Amino acid sequence: MNTKRRLMNFRVPIDVISGFQNVCNLNYTNMTRRVIWLLKEDIKNQSNEFKEHQLNTKHIKEIADKKLSQRQDYSTWEESY
Repeated sequence: MNTKRRLMNFRVPIDVISGFQNVCNLNYTNMTRRVIWLLKEDIKNQSNEFKEHQLNTKHIKEIADKKLSQRQDYSTWEESY
């Protein structure tokens, strides 16, 4: 795969690195590959949540628009029930 790559450096507590190395060893993978996988999974999950939020927002707007377009003419308050 010939994709452009960028080096990322960030500070991580020593105990987290040790635990992460153990997880990577148990999964027979290296830390770089696992970090890339985690980043992709997070992007996918956040994307799904964002799409779901958009759908919910769109659905709520459609319901509100439908309610507003169904204007009822009530002469008295008794007719509104």
